[in-house]
Amino acid sequence: MASQLPMAVGQRGALQRMSMDPLLMVQRDMDRLFGNLVRSMVGSEGSNGELVLAPRIDVRQTEGGLEIDAELPGADEQDVEVSLEGDELTIAGEIRREHQDEKNGYRLAERQVGRFRRVIQLPFEPDPDKVDAEFRNGLLIIQIASPPQKDRTKRIALKSGERGAASSQQSDASAKPAEAQREAEDA
Repeated sequence: MASQLPMAVGQRGALQRMSMDPLLMVQRDMDRLFGNLVRSMVGSEGSNGELVLAPRIDVRQTEGGLEIDAELPGADEQDVEVSLEGDELTIAGEIRREHQDEKNGYRLAERQVGRFRRVIQLPFEPDPDKVDAEFRNGLLIIQIASPPQKDRTKRIALKSGERGAASSQQSDASAKPAEAQREAEDA
């Protein structure tokens, strides 16, 4: 079956060999894999072309709830925002990092600027008043108290058989006339 892709004369054989070559297929898959890995570690490009970072986080369950650590090297406390909506915790802000180095008459100046945003789905809906956040040396530490566990066990009280009692009363009433009729026949 002919390919639907336009190609120049003489390229068809080369294109077919390239798509069938197992080493080239492996290389293409590896390029795609490492490209995805780098994008997940560094971030992606936002709609306006600036770098959008996804900070690394650690989530630990504690006796009282959850503790979340987010690595934000180069971020300042005033550039970090933590918000809670229902069971979603959002960490957002901006990183502005500058590095200057002068050696042997050369000056190296690097700047890294980018926004970051990370939304974390929590396993419960916490009380917003019981969420604490602390920022130290590029590390954001968030402690979230879990809501008290509701006792989901309930003993169900048994009701007396009103429905059964009514039917037994009816059967008793219908049994009495039958007994009286039998007694009358015996006499």
